[in-house]
Amino acid sequence: MSGANKMQIGGTHYKTTYEHWDLVPDVGMGYFDGQATRYITRWRKKEGMKDLQKALHYVNKMIELRISHPAEYWPIRFHNDANFHARISRYVEANQLTDLERQIVIALAVGPGRYSLELIREWILMLMDSAEPMAVPVSDSNKYAERADD
Repeated sequence: MSGANKMQIGGTHYKTTYEHWDLVPDVGMGYFDGQATRYITRWRKKEGMKDLQKALHYVNKMIELRISHPAEYWPIRFHNDANFHARISRYVEANQLTDLERQIVIALAVGPGRYSLELIREWILMLMDSAEPMAVPVSDSNKYAERADD
């Protein structure tokens, strides 16, 4: 484990044995797909629906860019090697992703040329539809707010 991985600023609420910032360079994700997968991975542990909305926002931006830029702007990453699948499996297990979350992470990891971004958007909407309302986590900015159960 690298020095930076030994600590987490702001708690340990989603510290795992294989962190998102290790997966992104391991499989060659870019900024937008990296951000979308980050929010898909953490939504159940941190901001709930807000994180799913952020993931959807990044996918929507990717769709806009895909339409406005030529296809060569978006590299297609083909990962048919065992290392790619092993890394994804390790990440899914370490982060306890559901089957649908796993599918979204894989689709974004292989690149938007391989899977339809519209399909990825639909999968995120399915997650949003199935998400149960979550309590707002206590943070420094809201720890003094009134709670419904107080």
